[in-house]
Amino acid sequence: VKEFIEDAGFPIKKVENNPGEISRQIREERACFAAADTLKFYFVEFSPFSDGNFILLKILDLMAEQDDLISSLVRGFPKGIKINKTVPIAQELMINIHNRLREAAEENGYKFYDIINELKIVEDDVNIVIKASLHRNAILLSAESEDKSKAEDIILKWEKILNT
Repeated sequence: VKEFIEDAGFPIKKVENNPGEISRQIREERACFAAADTLKFYFVEFSPFSDGNFILLKILDLMAEQDDLISSLVRGFPKGIKINKTVPIAQELMINIHNRLREAAEENGYKFYDIINELKIVEDDVNIVIKASLHRNAILLSAESEDKSKAEDIILKWEKILNT
């Protein structure tokens, strides 16, 4: 981004990334754009603070100006290998299953993100989503990694956890 701005002939001002400092400098310098090394972008036409929705809006705006397709965004993202597995569970175990999944994750030393009806566990370069099926007595496991064996390993670990 820095090289692109410099090549376009615009000045760059560097500031410390302390809370509120970038927003303050945007106002003081009357900047039209700002970015942080934490990959946050500030588009002043929307607001003087970073917001993921505004970033997406600006990306879509730029794509529309260039007659680019949204599918080109998807093509550009690196994709890992996804492994899915359905693990049948007895009906009586489905009661409070989300809480049981949380407890199993904690007991097995996993750090997880609790996302409404699912758990997401991220370990190094593999992640797994664990959720209860809405239509049958089963747990749905979905692991993704660039290394297929790592995705398969974490699926097997969780299958063992669920069957004990």
